Amino acid sequence: ALARSQPEGKTTLKNLRPGLRYVFRIRAFNGFGPGPFAHASFVTRPPQPLLPVIRSLNPTSISLSWGGADSSIKTHARMLKDVFLGLDKTSRGAIDREDLLTELESRHSDLFAALDGIPSANIPGASILDMLEATGAGDAIKWQDVSGWLRAASAKASSVGEAAGESRPTTPGSASGGLRTVARQAFQYILCKCLSDEEVRFQKEGALQDGEAPFDTATRVMRGSHWFANRLVAEAAELPPLEYLELPEQAAVAREKPALRVLLGKGGRTRNRNADPESKQTSEPGPQVVGEFLEPVTHLEIYEQAYAGESSTATVKGLEPGRSYQFRLLARPLAGGEPSRMSQPLVVHTPELGPAPPRVGKSKVGTDTVTLQWGAAERAGRATTSATLADPMQTIDEWARDPNEDLVNGVGDATIRKMFNRYDRDASGFIEGSELCDLCTDLGIPSKGPR
Repeated sequence: ALARSQPEGKTTLKNLRPGLRYVFRIRAFNGFGPGPFAHASFVTRPPQPLLPVIRSLNPTSISLSWGGADSSIKTHARMLKDVFLGLDKTSRGAIDREDLLTELESRHSDLFAALDGIPSANIPGASILDMLEATGAGDAIKWQDVSGWLRAASAKASSVGEAAGESRPTTPGSASGGLRTVARQAFQYILCKCLSDEEVRFQKEGALQDGEAPFDTATRVMRGSHWFANRLVAEAAELPPLEYLELPEQAAVAREKPALRVLLGKGGRTRNRNADPESKQTSEPGPQVVGEFLEPVTHLEIYEQAYAGESSTATVKGLEPGRSYQFRLLARPLAGGEPSRMSQPLVVHTPELGPAPPRVGKSKVGTDTVTLQWGAAERAGRATTSATLADPMQTIDEWARDPNEDLVNGVGDATIRKMFNRYDRDASGFIEGSELCDLCTDLGIPSKGPR
């Protein structure tokens, strides 16, 4: 309870638990006694989730978990690496011990405390911070050594967690160090799979405009992207519904590039509540927005939902062998309120499939001998994804005459890049025979197949 004599007051309550609803009552007193209560209710925002950890990886599926001690260690390892690289001005892979400890204690107190709570796998009873401090004064600390300590600590934490049946997620501890357990039912976790990660021209599409709502800025950035250009050719001209928008952090505190991160929703079109206030009465919700537009957008990351639930594990199926995938995790309080920011990215590479069985040819069979012949397996042609366009050449011509582009001989560089990326499906930098076949088919040019 708080008591103030002024008619207007302000206070900050600390040490609340994340993702829980708190109810407050406020009333005034005078010489005639107390007045009625005014009520306020708020849900604290979840912290940024920890980095997902790979449990198993197959050519077409991946199993991930998050929230355990090993997940926390890997998250703090990335944070420590960012600090290390910032101090390593000469890129020699080593920095002074005092410089690192001073930087951690003065500007990264949460990371400093977390390192003090991570037990060392090399020295019983010691922490990672103890090992940093044990380095001789004036000696350089090599990142190769530090990363080895952290990998060993993560592997030990993973084995201990599996033996103990660890299932409850954890969040980074406070400045006092360590990890604290959070009620499992407090959050819904959403695992996001990246569909597109591309640069944005911050002087044009990504530039900030006075008075523009976040939804409008996000829409402008998305409509100017290669991802949207591919949709124009392959699917539809409308944006899909948007469920979540994460705006870039301020450069002073950001650990990553200033990117606009978008989670696509399901169903019909998302309405802009800023432009159409009456849409609040409809059943179509607008996207949840995290952050403010304080920095120009230089990158656009578009995600789809791969998993949603209260569990701290998920298996994603339907992946393609030999491809790279990027995942992030976000948390939403089950009590309502704003979601967290997305976690740091996890980039995985699915292994290639084994070779197909060879094609057996003619064989010669004798009374006591058999001669076998075989050859390479026949490869099946790749499926063709044809665009649905009344006149593909007209669309190409319109892109070539985009008035917002700087044209060279009547053709914009972004126009050529959009068309190239549309058919370079494996992002190899080359249009292969099967991809060229798809291009010819979409343009109405007869094609007999890949060459």
